[in-house]
Amino acid sequence: MVTPTSRFELDTFDPGESWDHTDTVEFVDEKAVERDVVDNRPESGTYDGELFLATDEGILYQWDETNTEWDTILEAGTDQAIDLIDVETSADLPDKSTLSKPTIAYIDGEDDYVGIFQA
Repeated sequence: MVTPTSRFELDTFDPGESWDHTDTVEFVDEKAVERDVVDNRPESGTYDGELFLATDEGILYQWDETNTEWDTILEAGTDQAIDLIDVETSADLPDKSTLSKPTIAYIDGEDDYVGIFQA
């Protein structure tokens, strides 16, 4: 029997049932943040609310389907500031309670970004 999860309404299945993971794949795809230099940002988003982090600018954009444009939602050096920091390992991530604004950390050598947000 298919039972949706309470938080994201993803389908769960009883042991032995065939598992259709389409909803999980689509959910993860929508929650993922594409990141690259701003020159590589797509001209348009795939869906309303899609996120793009311009790593060279420190700007987080969100696709607005109604106005067919990328809106700036967090920008380094403004009152909507976002910090970008480099750390060697995940053990070097700062305690989120010490942050004064949203921060995205790049873990060197792991080619991945980890979002850390202020408490």
